[in-house]
Amino acid sequence: MEEEVNRLRLERISLIERVDALDGRMATLEAENKQLTNALSSAQLEVERLRLEETSLHRRLTVIDQLQEDGHRYQGLNVIVAPPREANGRQECTKSMKELQMQETLQRLSLLVDMLMEPICIAFDAGVVWITETQLHRASLQLQNVTVPGYSNDAFGLQTSVEGNSPLGDVDDDTLAPAAMGVESFSEAKLRNELKVARERCRVVEQQRERMKCLLQEEQRRTEDMAKEQYQQLQQVHEQMVHERQHIMESLVGEVEEKMRNAFRDGRLYEKRLREEKLQKRRVSAGHSNGAAGFAQQRREGKLPHGASMGLEVEKQFTAGSRSSSGSTGGRSSGR
Repeated sequence: MEEEVNRLRLERISLIERVDALDGRMATLEAENKQLTNALSSAQLEVERLRLEETSLHRRLTVIDQLQEDGHRYQGLNVIVAPPREANGRQECTKSMKELQMQETLQRLSLLVDMLMEPICIAFDAGVVWITETQLHRASLQLQNVTVPGYSNDAFGLQTSVEGNSPLGDVDDDTLAPAAMGVESFSEAKLRNELKVARERCRVVEQQRERMKCLLQEEQRRTEDMAKEQYQQLQQVHEQMVHERQHIMESLVGEVEEKMRNAFRDGRLYEKRLREEKLQKRRVSAGHSNGAAGFAQQRREGKLPHGASMGLEVEKQFTAGSRSSSGSTGGRSSGR
């Protein structure tokens, strides 16, 4: 009994371990399935993208083929000489082209002037700054030669600084003379002015940069507008050429069909006239043969003299010849 219980326990433990292993395997398989599903979704999206690209490329190729095979309906026909265009349309095209060229030249000249004026403005600003700094330096030199109370001035004036050290003492000292305080306030004012000038220069440079940026954007927009306008004009000219070519082809086809119908009708009439002439000749020949037979019989019977019969035969032959000649001339005139 105990052995059976131990065996069952061992089997239970082994089954639990197997279940745990199967659970781990199932989790692994689920993770792999999720990865494969994601990969499949990405592959499907890639396939759809490739299909869309293929469709767009096919459409572009179709459009290119249509443009190359313009006038495919009359592909076998080649027009050698096209009719001349109207003078008014040609003059209008030339006038519009000259106007476009003039506008482009003016825009380019304005842009060139702006680009040339920029360094001139910068040089002018630099000159103004240099003049201002020179005036400030001269004013500082004049202020450095002021007379300090309690000190005597020689012929060369008071030396305020030697090798970067001020003889007046520390600048932060409250016991300095009023002249030293004036020099310090002047140096601060000079620094403020320099800072102000630097800020002004930065502002001018920023304005110039913004102006150049606006000019560049305007030039880009103008170029795009000109390209669009030229594309529209070329498209219009292309459509007009296609329309004219189709019109020429249709007129040529109509003329050829009309000539073929006329030639067929003339052939039928000529054939009918030939049949009528042959029938008339047969009737005339049959009448002559019958008349000759009747005269011969009468002459054999002795009803007509030999001379009269010969005269009648000559007269009939003459009338028959005149009729045949008139019929042939009439047929020729009608054929003509």
